[in-house]
Amino acid sequence: MSRSYKNLLKRYKITQSMSRKGNCYDNACIESFFLKLKPELIYQNKYYSKKIYLNQYINIFIGIITKDSNQN
Repeated sequence: MSRSYKNLLKRYKITQSMSRKGNCYDNACIESFFLKLKPELIYQNKYYSKKIYLNQYINIFIGIITKDSNQN
């Protein structure tokens, strides 16, 4: 990982999450989120800012998770 990338994470107070060796399930939730982000939202819509489409997608994603957990 480059020093500039580490500095960028530190500046925005982002904690990097890395899987343990041999455990593909450590980041399954966030991997699922980003797997669906591009085809469902970015490629189907034109937005004026990244912030707008990211906020909309997060709201949709949270709604889906909430709906699923309420059904269980």
